[in-house]
Amino acid sequence: MFAEFCAFIVIRMWQAITAGDSRPLSYAQTLVTHFHDLCTDEQLLDRWESLLDGLGISCGQLQSDVILQHIMDKLLEKLLSDRNAVDLPTIEENIRISAINKHEEQVLNYVGGYIPFAMLKHYRKLVNNVTATKYVNILSSWCTDGPYERQYSFLEYTREWIQAQNRGKLFQPKPQLFLFFKAMENETRKHLNTALINQYRDMDLRELLIEKLSTKHIVQHYWAILIGGKGLSSDESKHLFYVTVNYFVNIRIRAFVIVYTDLKKVHDKSLSRKGAKSLRQQLN
Repeated sequence: MFAEFCAFIVIRMWQAITAGDSRPLSYAQTLVTHFHDLCTDEQLLDRWESLLDGLGISCGQLQSDVILQHIMDKLLEKLLSDRNAVDLPTIEENIRISAINKHEEQVLNYVGGYIPFAMLKHYRKLVNNVTATKYVNILSSWCTDGPYERQYSFLEYTREWIQAQNRGKLFQPKPQLFLFFKAMENETRKHLNTALINQYRDMDLRELLIEKLSTKHIVQHYWAILIGGKGLSSDESKHLFYVTVNYFVNIRIRAFVIVYTDLKKVHDKSLSRKGAKSLRQQLN
């Protein structure tokens, strides 16, 4: 009976996880919808009650519902992680395979703490807004007050750097949140490239990056982990995703423009020196 129940929920959960594969732009929203439908499915609830009766376990309805929800949340997280295991670097591999160096990861973790902190300040002002209250609870859950989980220990040095920078006052992102921002950074740096600057002259770079990030499967994967089981509707999840990504893209574009401008100044100054040297040679 127990094996049959496990097989049933794993198959149904996998169907929920893969339901949005053909629609990457709305993958997270599709997953949330199917996960919610599964958790409230009458067949699942009947099988769960039959399992408890068969095992001789007696508990109240509230306790039964809480236990089942916890099982479903953990199963979703586990299946999503296993499906994308290739994108979860090990302690030995993460530095070698990542295009982002150690210093850049430290900065990225700092940004990953600033963005939800700024969003929290905004949504906490909307006291009587039900959706804003949901967002506050979710954003708060992205913060960690304790040590990182063992499987993410390769990120511990970034946490130490954060503590040194802000003396413990800044929002400290959980590993899952850091990996979400790292996935966005890996995709963003493909497009924020000085070699491609001429292609962006007549384009809205911000909207381009938001579109690219919205359709990137690994980004949607980590987003689904962040909001899984949090009770958001499809529209609420989509809006929170857009706001979060918009914060990140604005920061990233601003940094790119500053670096590009500085490089151009250095280049122009170098050309100016070469021109002055050539002129002196001609005068002589």
